Amino acid sequence: MAAEGLHVLMEAMVDSNIFTGYNVGMNAPVSVSHLQFADDTPLMGTKSWANIRALRAVHVVFETIVEKIPFLYLGLSEILGCSENKSISMAEMWEWRRPLRAWEEEMLGECQTLLLTVSLQDHYSDRWQWQPDLEGGYTVRCAYHLLTELEAVPLGAAAGLIWHPQVPLKVSILAWRLLRDRLPTKANLITRAILPSGAHLCVSGCGAVESAQHLFLSCSMFGSLWSHVSSWIGSSLLTTQTLPDHFVQFTSSAGGSRGHRSFMQLIWLACVWVVWTERNHRLFRGSADTSLHMLDKIKTFSYR
Repeated sequence: MAAEGLHVLMEAMVDSNIFTGYNVGMNAPVSVSHLQFADDTPLMGTKSWANIRALRAVHVVFETIVEKIPFLYLGLSEILGCSENKSISMAEMWEWRRPLRAWEEEMLGECQTLLLTVSLQDHYSDRWQWQPDLEGGYTVRCAYHLLTELEAVPLGAAAGLIWHPQVPLKVSILAWRLLRDRLPTKANLITRAILPSGAHLCVSGCGAVESAQHLFLSCSMFGSLWSHVSSWIGSSLLTTQTLPDHFVQFTSSAGGSRGHRSFMQLIWLACVWVVWTERNHRLFRGSADTSLHMLDKIKTFSYR
């Protein structure tokens, strides 16, 4: 009943042109003033002091009718209590219905930093901005040029080795992402501000930064797998410093026929798949296999 009462109040405000909802759509816009969920009702409208005064009245009336619902339960912001001759700092306009968790406080701090200089202004309308072209705005052409002009990682001969008819597509896609340094290693996640800077250590416990180069070539745990593989197939251990070069040299290290090179290509792809899978198991499941056990998996995948 309380939710229905709020619905009636908002409809009356809109019908009386006291409150202006937010228009959705271009050709035939639909005005939305509120959305009712099981435990929350967000109110929305155009940015204006008239709407703020209208919302203030709605909340006061609703609180009077339903005395058992706390005033802040509806998420009423400090914005409703500000005087009309002030601009409102977006970073100071929230009150919370419950204490924030630690991770929520961190996200709130980041959000407040971004909004520190943003103020609500009565005579300016909201609009989207496309940062690469502030004057012309977003266009598909602009986005296409932005994506295609990004500097790509040169792969050289390794580009032709990623796809193998006997290798599952998901393994080749993993190799494609690996050679372009697009895997979600901890180093990459920190660069994208997804992980904090302190969470950079390799899952093997070696104490180094978990980059793709380290994880697949130089890690004392995962990198040692290549020596076991070399002993198994009877080839010399490679000392190349980049993943594309390692892929090319490993594939050609057996020499001989096209069939030999194809088999070495398959083994390299199986190795990177096993390493990445083991990395994820250690990180998300807390399980750990030895390098010899990983070698057994590579042998199994190679002979399927």
